[in-house]
Amino acid sequence: MKSVKILFAIVMCLLLATGAWATDFTIFFASEMHYPGGMITDRSRAGVQAMNNLPGMAWPYGTVPTPSAFIACGDLADGGAWGTTYASDAPQWYTNRNYTHQWNGFDYNFPLYGVQGDNNRLRYPRYAVPGNHDWWRWCGYTLGTSQWVATKLKAQYGNCNSTNGNVYYSFNIDGIHFAALGRYPDSYVLSWLANDLAGVGTDTPVILFMHYALNDDEEWWSYAQRQLLANAIAGYNVIAILHGHTHSTTHYTWNGYDVYDDGALTEYGGVNVMHITDTTIDTAHYSANVDGNGNWSGGGWLWSYQKTY
Repeated sequence: MKSVKILFAIVMCLLLATGAWATDFTIFFASEMHYPGGMITDRSRAGVQAMNNLPGMAWPYGTVPTPSAFIACGDLADGGAWGTTYASDAPQWYTNRNYTHQWNGFDYNFPLYGVQGDNNRLRYPRYAVPGNHDWWRWCGYTLGTSQWVATKLKAQYGNCNSTNGNVYYSFNIDGIHFAALGRYPDSYVLSWLANDLAGVGTDTPVILFMHYALNDDEEWWSYAQRQLLANAIAGYNVIAILHGHTHSTTHYTWNGYDVYDDGALTEYGGVNVMHITDTTIDTAHYSANVDGNGNWSGGGWLWSYQKTY
């Protein structure tokens, strides 16, 4: 028995020394698809095509690896009337402006498990949270709330939560714990997050993703609410926070945490690559160009950032 234990220990040491059990995977992330009436915009199409073809291409850290997953940080739809109910002043182009069409468009181009063989459909498993446009339906001058996108996401992910149009859940990839916080972590999400992180422990690396930003004013959520999030994650090994909403892209720090604003897929084909190992996170933002036919035609890297943790 003693010899078996010694052999096991030797094998473990060899595995660790050779990196056989090391964390080494990649994710792509983006937001602001803003599907109007179910049709993908040229920029979004170019972004999908770019992500399908980026693996193997050069980026600031060598060659882009094939991602394990794609994360969508909200505004999957653009907002619209439920079904066929429109305001009396709604212009003609609002005719297909409803969540049914918009969701179907997003779900087709960003299928849950990824689809091979079609360059217009993403090839990688997709995780998503709703944004403000997925919750508020805009039509003319009317404003209401909709559970449509949240209901669809919850049906797809199964073991997740949904309140007030928020969808929140967690999953693990190669030793990293991901927590999806919906549009933003309200009191329901924070209560869930406390239990979720307690089950993870303080050593496991954690990545959070949501829609709203952490470095803007209080228009979308208050500084007090943000402080509650800071309190909830204090002491845990949060190595990155991802978000959308602003339609701009940058890396910044908030309360000592590294935050990545993912840009806008629908405006300039903005997509992000994040490569995670046991000790480093390499991240870069790519802007996809569009040709006269609405297809991807190359692009460039706007910024990159390497973090050691």
